[in-house]
Amino acid sequence: MIQKGDIMDKDIIKFALGVAGLTLAAFIVWLLLREIRLWYWKTNNLIKMLKHISRRIYTVEKKIDELTQEISSINRNAMKLSELFNDSLITIAQNRPSSTDNEESEEVIARKIKD
Repeated sequence: MIQKGDIMDKDIIKFALGVAGLTLAAFIVWLLLREIRLWYWKTNNLIKMLKHISRRIYTVEKKIDELTQEISSINRNAMKLSELFNDSLITIAQNRPSSTDNEESEEVIARKIKD
């Protein structure tokens, strides 16, 4: 025979197993949602860092372009100066003054440099 105590005990056990199952299912769902949220957070942080790196690389590239232009300008000016100095040195060598006219030769060099 079935006694009332057995039925109640079985109902309590079923209820406890049901609560434990629901609690376990809720915990697993919470873990999954937490993992998704953390993945989303990590992805957002990664995107922020990559955007920051991209901006920094862009500014460095701009500075490199500016410096390259400045260097090419300096090279052009240096070539012009070397042409001027080479021309003046050639004319000075051809018109080399005697040792007594040393002061005059310095003035000639100074004028050529100014020109």
